[in-house]
Amino acid sequence: MICMERIKNYLINFMRGRYGIDQMSQTLFIAALIFILFAGFTQNFLFEMIGIALFAYADYRALSKNIPARRAENARYQEMIRNIKKKSIRQVQIRHIVFTSAQISPVVKRSVFQREKAKLKSPAQSADRSL
Repeated sequence: MICMERIKNYLINFMRGRYGIDQMSQTLFIAALIFILFAGFTQNFLFEMIGIALFAYADYRALSKNIPARRAENARYQEMIRNIKKKSIRQVQIRHIVFTSAQISPVVKRSVFQREKAKLKSPAQSADRSL
C-alpha cells in the first residue's frame, strides 16, 4: 500500500502544471489506436507509422507545460468540429426538403408556388390587376 501511495503521489506531482487530456488529445489517441489496429491486420508499415506519430503527438500535447498554446489548439479543433457538424446538419436538412418536396403532387406544388408568387407581388401591382 505504501508503494502505491508513493507512485500515486509521484504521478500527481509529475502532472502538476501540465496540460492533460482534452477533446483533441482524446481524438488523436483514438485515431492512433485505429491506425495501429488497422496496421496490425493489414501488415502495412505506413499505417503503423501514422498511428505511432498520432500517439506521440497526443502524448506530447497531454504532457505539455505550454497551456495557452494547447488551449488555442483545442479551441481551433472544437471550432472546426462545430463547423463540420453545422454543414452536415444543413446537408441533412436540404436532403430532407428535396426528398419531401419530390413526393408532393404537381398540383399542390403549383398552387403553393402561385401563392408564394402572389405574396411577393407589390401592393401597386395587386391594385392595378383589381381594376
